[in-house]
Amino acid sequence: MGEEMTGDLGPGRKREAFMLFEGGSYERSYEICRDITATDDDPSIVILSAMNLFHMGRLDEAEAYFQDLVCRMPESSYIHSYLGKVLEMKGEEQAIAHYGRAIILDPKNQEALRSYAAYLLSSGDPRSSVTVLRTLFNLSGKEEDFRTLIQALLASGEADEALEYYKGRKGSTVPDTLYVRILLSCGEIDTALDLAREGMEKTGDPLFARLYLSALSRRDPDAALAAYPPVIKKTSNDDIAQDHIRLLKEKARYNEAIYACSTMTTGKNEDDTAGIHLMTAELYALAGDRERALEEYRRLIRSQMILMSEPQLLGRALSSFKTFLLTFYPLKTAAPIYLELVSGQPDVICLLAAARFYEELGDFTEARSWYYRAYRSDYLEGGCEYARFLANQKDFRECEKVMLYVVNNIKKTQDLIRISGLVVGDSRFYRLKRLLDRLIQRLESRISMLNSHGLEYLAQSLLFSAAQALEENDFPGCKEACLRGLDIIPPRPRDLSPADFLALLEACKERTLYDIPLFHADEHERPGDEIPAETLHALLELDENEKKIVDFLKAHGRANEMDLRTLLGTRRAAGYVNRLLQKSALKGVQIIEKKGVGQYGEIYEYCGA
Repeated sequence: MGEEMTGDLGPGRKREAFMLFEGGSYERSYEICRDITATDDDPSIVILSAMNLFHMGRLDEAEAYFQDLVCRMPESSYIHSYLGKVLEMKGEEQAIAHYGRAIILDPKNQEALRSYAAYLLSSGDPRSSVTVLRTLFNLSGKEEDFRTLIQALLASGEADEALEYYKGRKGSTVPDTLYVRILLSCGEIDTALDLAREGMEKTGDPLFARLYLSALSRRDPDAALAAYPPVIKKTSNDDIAQDHIRLLKEKARYNEAIYACSTMTTGKNEDDTAGIHLMTAELYALAGDRERALEEYRRLIRSQMILMSEPQLLGRALSSFKTFLLTFYPLKTAAPIYLELVSGQPDVICLLAAARFYEELGDFTEARSWYYRAYRSDYLEGGCEYARFLANQKDFRECEKVMLYVVNNIKKTQDLIRISGLVVGDSRFYRLKRLLDRLIQRLESRISMLNSHGLEYLAQSLLFSAAQALEENDFPGCKEACLRGLDIIPPRPRDLSPADFLALLEACKERTLYDIPLFHADEHERPGDEIPAETLHALLELDENEKKIVDFLKAHGRANEMDLRTLLGTRRAAGYVNRLLQKSALKGVQIIEKKGVGQYGEIYEYCGA
């Protein structure tokens, strides 16, 4: 009676909230949760509120709930995992850090492992996902996890391992498209051909048909060309039709390929078939019909310049058009045609196209002017190309200046990773010391958000930094960079190995006359008396966040940057620490020491006061 009259929200109402959630009635469940939390701060109901908000698509509110929960329950793998989901849905880079934290806290959290692996795959990092998926499959044994693991292995170029996994798995006797893909990747064409044919005949699945025709193309191209038309007529599958066109092109049957392209574009929106139109233009050129090729190129490029729906395709089209013009027309004819088309457009793609054209013509003054305009239009895309041009011109001072501006102003971690790949892949860039040092700083500041590509680029950058230090006889600097690189090198690197660092360390040891250890034994016995917490807070005039940092480190002894971000609920934890260090230095007090950089950012240790 009392429960009904007061709306008290005892166990019965809590059960109702959970049941409504399970039934998909998220709004009603949330309303009950909100009523309960008005008088009862039950963490399970707070979590349920956050989950309801997530499923309702109210992501900002859900994030606020989960951020608060992380501060209250920093050791909860479940909370970190769900916060990662929310942040991923919002497109926030911090998602990967929370997935990683969830797995560290509970390596058997299957949902966290699954979400983390999916995030890595969607961000183009199948290599990192393999280790996660292997652990997940060993825990769950689920077919969906097994298949995702196989797909990740294929995407990573590990077809032999995928085949070994598949053969060790007892499954259905029904033909499997995934198995056929593995066989094709391993070069077992005949077996793949037989299984794909069987699957096509039994199921009628267009994917089996495509795999069958792909295998047949590799075994007998002429037979495949004869087999394509009836399959295309039956399935109306665009992927199969494009495979057919590519094979016709490969066999120099250009007119047939052009006709096949026309059948794919008839009655369809030109923007939806832009890739086919580009293929058509290239086929006309290969067939020697330069006038039709010119017409097709012009129509496609002008259309894409207006729509700007596929910037990458426009870039490919402009590059292909340039090659076509310089092949089929004299320079005095080709240049005006091309420049008239691109020079009036302010978009960075067109500005860069004009710049590259002038560069190829050998007009470096005009090329520099256009590259600079591209840089002013888009500091990231234009800046990198401008820096490349400057490096080609041996203007390394200006090149470094431009690249430093690019690296300093990058906002997205994925962009930082991409630019890092550019730097470490070009000796003209990574030999610029200021640029390399700044790149390392920026990568280390975001270490918790780096995928395997980012970690490998950081490790490579540290390797180059160590080599430079060795050249300058800076032996402590060489050793430190090597140890930092060894610490963060990913488990499945592509272009370097721990041996690269060990070789530098060995060379360093051979040349060192007097060796000072980088790491000293901790001195637990420190002179002087400990300053009481309240006195310390007052002495240093600490704000609330700084007090939280000091108290947390005093209680735990050591923490990393991610721990403090979680504690404060902000990404600016490192800034707060730096300000704290400045305050303590001014007062002649030592509270915190930086102990290097690990997987989750800078490491801090409490050393008393």
